[in-house]
Amino acid sequence: MNATALLLAAFSIVSPNAPTPVEKNAAKELAHYLDMVVLNGKVSVGGNTNVAFHVGDDNFAVARGLKSSSFAEEEWAIKSFGGDVVLNGGGRGVFYAVSHFLEDECGVRWWKDDDEDVPDAKPLVLAALDRRGKPFTLCRDIYRGWGGRRFAALARLNGNGEAKLTKEFGGGFVYGPPYHCHTWDRYVPFAKYGSVHPEWFSLVDGKRIGGLIEGQLCLTNREMMDFFIGEVEKSVEKGAAEAKSAGLPAPRIYDISMNDSGNHCQCDACKAEIARYGLSGYQLRFENAVAAAVGAKHPELFFSVLAYGESEASPSNGVRAADNVVVKLCNTRQNMVEPIAGPGNEFMLKQIDEWGRLCKNLFVWEYATLCHPPTSGFPFPSEFNIVDTYRYYEEHNVKGYLVEMTHAVRSEVSDMYELKIYLIRKVMEDPSVDAKAVMRDFYDRYYGPAARDVYEARKILRHAFKREKVNLGWMPKFREFTFLDGPDLEAMKAAFDRAAAKVAGDAKLEKRVRLARGSIDRVDCVCRGWKIGEDGSQECQVSRDLRDPSWCFAFYGTFQFAEDGDLGGAVVAKSKDADGNKSLGLPFDCEAWDPVLKKVIKFNPIRKAEVGWKWYDFGVAEFTPGVEYIHLSRDWTMQLYLPPKNADALGGKKVRIEALLKFEGPRYSLPGDKSAVSVRNVRFTSVD
Repeated sequence: MNATALLLAAFSIVSPNAPTPVEKNAAKELAHYLDMVVLNGKVSVGGNTNVAFHVGDDNFAVARGLKSSSFAEEEWAIKSFGGDVVLNGGGRGVFYAVSHFLEDECGVRWWKDDDEDVPDAKPLVLAALDRRGKPFTLCRDIYRGWGGRRFAALARLNGNGEAKLTKEFGGGFVYGPPYHCHTWDRYVPFAKYGSVHPEWFSLVDGKRIGGLIEGQLCLTNREMMDFFIGEVEKSVEKGAAEAKSAGLPAPRIYDISMNDSGNHCQCDACKAEIARYGLSGYQLRFENAVAAAVGAKHPELFFSVLAYGESEASPSNGVRAADNVVVKLCNTRQNMVEPIAGPGNEFMLKQIDEWGRLCKNLFVWEYATLCHPPTSGFPFPSEFNIVDTYRYYEEHNVKGYLVEMTHAVRSEVSDMYELKIYLIRKVMEDPSVDAKAVMRDFYDRYYGPAARDVYEARKILRHAFKREKVNLGWMPKFREFTFLDGPDLEAMKAAFDRAAAKVAGDAKLEKRVRLARGSIDRVDCVCRGWKIGEDGSQECQVSRDLRDPSWCFAFYGTFQFAEDGDLGGAVVAKSKDADGNKSLGLPFDCEAWDPVLKKVIKFNPIRKAEVGWKWYDFGVAEFTPGVEYIHLSRDWTMQLYLPPKNADALGGKKVRIEALLKFEGPRYSLPGDKSAVSVRNVRFTSVD
């Protein structure tokens, strides 16, 4: 095995003559950053100035017993021999060795997909190096939608949500097809088999129903189980073939977990099982049987199941998970502002203990973001508890995580996204990490001169939540945050004003401070309400400015931000494809929703569209006191949430709703090649 060297001034980077994709990529990343951080190529290691970095299985590393095959999967090492430095590891461990070297020895920081800090170039003077490590946790996946693979690998995550890590990053902890959760309907789709085999699906109120979010399977139906097992075996074959084609090892884990529905089967046999074993035990008995059948042919595989919703509670009457089953416990009942051992988290503590005794392989699905738009952009000081929470999990034998975080492309509509990811990835890799040191490193590096003031604002926030003894769930409502109105809010705004002044003129730091302030400004909007007209009407306007109350608009795929030429380039919400979406036709609906009464309040739909921007009157209806939002269009994908003060002012009154809309295209019998509907303003007026 001859070595090839990439020369960079006074040092070199040496790779095997025929490097693997991950070795090649690791050497490339090392070269990329050393070119930026090293001044004039001056590097010394332990007093030696003729430095060569050996990345992967080159002759030098192999001769010194540091061949990749001598390492455990993901284990890594950085070791110097005079001026020669070996960076190698097992599998993707070689990439981790480079990542650790760049972060720990060179001071590079990766905050998120599009944000990093690289120190100014200077001579790189290093002591002799001898470090070795291995991530503590088997599965480390911060689920950020389609987040960047490169960031995940540099952050030493081995899962990356939907965007699986490719061979250039050494692969990852990868689920085989069809998906990593909620797979019953993917194996046995109701749309395909519901009419042919209705008995395979859940009996609910006398009717057989199924589907990913509508129903479940009838788990006591033996014919369905046999078919299910066959479909899983097909998925295993497909997963192995896909991995081979991608140059990766075959997946080691397949999901066989429940649909995302509460409609469990009520047939006599299923009811008897649920009564005896609990809902989780009823499901686990089926899942154990599938894992046993497929595992007999594939003993190397694991099968994951969800403990989710009603099935988070552990099973009864002796049911336990088979050794080849991974139980993924979903933490949907947590108090988001307290550590897992703190107030409000007693249920999860009990489940961690009980599931830990009933399964060999326990994972946690952790929610690190608020999941109820639009409060998903509100402030909650969970960063003070992250390290303690994950350390507790790891002390209680949790072996893997899927951490649900704000989507990477929407990270700016989040609360301290960068800090929370930084803390989570650090403690997942090493539970002994010094929480205060990691927090201090982040603040000093990320905010520079503004660090103290940003931190002060977060401490005020934490004190307010503790003072009020808030138990904040993962899907909170608007009014759960109104306690922040008053001195706390003003003190946080003042701290951010000071922070902004200290970084004025530095575009990068100005943006970071503005992002940190965003969640505070959003709750400020809720506390002070919308624009009030001279006639007492309340009006909200679409805008990209997250400090504007109009961020309360929530778009779900059908609508997106756009700039409108007829309004001088003003930002509007515009439908993507009105021609292909039956819900956007005429009549065009407007309805209000009261989640307390579970009541829909209907207004008059628009039946005729006109050319250009027009105020359309949806008429008058009586608001119930609990109205939370109104929606435009029949598919509820354009929603406008009502802050508590606004809702309280309108509750119990007759309300007129008007909207500034523009229709265009043949769908509405108007000019234009493509049809679209756009929204600019919505106005509420009490007519009592």
